[in-house]
Amino acid sequence: MKLKIQSLKINSARMEDEIVGFVLDNCRSVSEVYLNCLTSPGFEYLKKSPIPKFSLDKLTINNAEWVTTRHLANLFINCKHVILDGCDPKNLKIKQFIKKWFYEYSQLKYASLTFDYFDFSMNDIMRGIPSKRVPTRETLEPYNVYCIKQQKTGARAYVIRNSRTILISDSL
Repeated sequence: MKLKIQSLKINSARMEDEIVGFVLDNCRSVSEVYLNCLTSPGFEYLKKSPIPKFSLDKLTINNAEWVTTRHLANLFINCKHVILDGCDPKNLKIKQFIKKWFYEYSQLKYASLTFDYFDFSMNDIMRGIPSKRVPTRETLEPYNVYCIKQQKTGARAYVIRNSRTILISDSL
């Protein structure tokens, strides 16, 4: 008998490197994965092949300081919704990820990337990426909003920054 998991939620206040690795290795086609686990400093994932890519409806990772551009652009790019909290800007290069989404195929409809600290500007991130700055209503201020269009599919997305969070969404 084979068990099909629809949704997996793991909460732990302890360092759970093995559990995080196990879930990432074995739950790439589950509908929803929620990881709220600490990992040890220097935790690395991707010692294995990035194939198959994750194809989750929703992936949520708290304490995501270990997530790198490679994880986001190669493993998580085909998830429909990705929520990462506690990202480290030294590990995650937003511009590279947006370029990957822009030039290649992706099912991603929503990504929320929240950083512990944020030391770069939206102008720097969007420079060189074909985009259009979107005027915002007063209710959206002080957001910076850019519209981009995926080359392979024509899918539209909005790249939005507010405070320490970057949102990529197919709608405003």
